[in-house]
Amino acid sequence: MSETPLARGDTVRDVSAAPRQPADPVHGVPISAPTPCRNCGYDLQGLRTGERCPECGVPIKPRVGSLLHDNLTEAPMWYLRRLSIGLGIMCLAILGIVGAMLFARHLVATLNPRAGLMLTATSVVVHTVWWIGTIVVTCRRPHGEYTLPDAVLDSAKLRLVVRVVPSLFFVSTLMLFGAGMTTGVVGIGLLLAGAVASVLCFFGLVPLLVYLGSLADWAGDTGLGGRLRAVAWALAVFGLLAVLCYLLAQFQAWGPAGLFRIALVWLGALLVLANALLLFSVFQLALASFWAMRNNVTGMARDARIAERRAQRARADAERLGRLATATPVPMAPDPGARFNESIPIDPATDAGSPGIDDAPGPASGPRSRGPNVIEPGGAGETFGLVGDDG
Repeated sequence: MSETPLARGDTVRDVSAAPRQPADPVHGVPISAPTPCRNCGYDLQGLRTGERCPECGVPIKPRVGSLLHDNLTEAPMWYLRRLSIGLGIMCLAILGIVGAMLFARHLVATLNPRAGLMLTATSVVVHTVWWIGTIVVTCRRPHGEYTLPDAVLDSAKLRLVVRVVPSLFFVSTLMLFGAGMTTGVVGIGLLLAGAVASVLCFFGLVPLLVYLGSLADWAGDTGLGGRLRAVAWALAVFGLLAVLCYLLAQFQAWGPAGLFRIALVWLGALLVLANALLLFSVFQLALASFWAMRNNVTGMARDARIAERRAQRARADAERLGRLATATPVPMAPDPGARFNESIPIDPATDAGSPGIDDAPGPASGPRSRGPNVIEPGGAGETFGLVGDDG
């Protein structure tokens, strides 16, 4: 912004005593892109930052961060709440899976005749809970005006795969249960189909945990994101080896069956450790979402207080301006310095008799010469003539 320098004689008006303009509580930046409310999800496009959401009344917070940075804490409240619930359900499911694996080992050791039925029922319940948590967590991510795109979190195909793959757990559980109840070719076919479905289930964990890793990266914890991706591949590899050892132990196609059973026990222990690490990682991500939700609630309360203070200040300024507008104007005292700029009247009669600066003392009458051939008036009754330099 350029400024024009003042010239000499210009005056400067003092505005320090002028009343301030009232602060407008609804003044802000217009929202040009579809932006959901961080509390209720209402589309705020067309409104301004500093206003309140028409649906829930929460102040619209302006974006303070950089256009090159995005974080989970800036997500809407409804999304953070849903994400926290989904991650909590997944933690319960992982606890159930670890408990089911330990329970299965106890049933097999005690040679319980109802072990197969009990394990099948437990597996169905646990994987149903897991599936519900997966569907809740992989809901569509809201996009605001400053939300940065993410190839993983914004992929509709990946979210569809993540939601469909857990259904294979039910298929594998039912087929393995049927293989244990039947014999012959049908039993072998069900066993192979259940083994294939189990392998697909283990490898289906990879896209889900990659999705959760991207959520962790969005939350700012890249270490947690890398750990989730590592656990995904560990579960896939250990699960594949466990299924192969189980099949070889059942068919005894190569080597002694006891060797494969021992390997299966060790692989089961590794799967338990991997699930424990998965439980810890998902629990950390759930804590991050809870912290983001709490931070969002605190921020909304702070913004509400700020908006209320601005509104009170605006009302006070409006009342003060109203009083100034209706008040009787007070006459201003004359400026003492104004008399130096006023012109002094001059009387012509007085000016005619006063000596000028060009009037020099000389003869009372007669022509006064100022130079060669200059006509000068003389006294009263005298004539005019040309006067030379020699007088």
